[in-house]
Amino acid sequence: MTVITAGVILLFSSTICSDNGLFHAVVEYGGGTELCVETFTLYGDNHELLYTKNKPVTHTFFIDNTGAVYALNEKQLYLYNHIGEEILLKDLDCANAFGFSPDSELFFASDREQVRDTTF
Repeated sequence: MTVITAGVILLFSSTICSDNGLFHAVVEYGGGTELCVETFTLYGDNHELLYTKNKPVTHTFFIDNTGAVYALNEKQLYLYNHIGEEILLKDLDCANAFGFSPDSELFFASDREQVRDTTF
């Protein structure tokens, strides 16, 4: 799907949810020769708008069960707190994966050097 909005070509959007279903986000992608995130919008349990980030520095997102958003690009791992403030957690060397352990107690991010556990 292609939509033109105020001079920006939106190619498609994607919805992601927390494991418990209490939080969800809509990620809108656009761009010309390179795909990029135009907006990231987080909603709460009753579909209330919590915040929108325009042109975030990240492109991959994970929402935990409390509504905190872990996001990364090729070189950094960020936390978006409950008001959308970006907090740099770690510098990475070509990040390739991240997520929580099955018991949700340990968050990890991996890059070409190692798997890094992150305790908050």
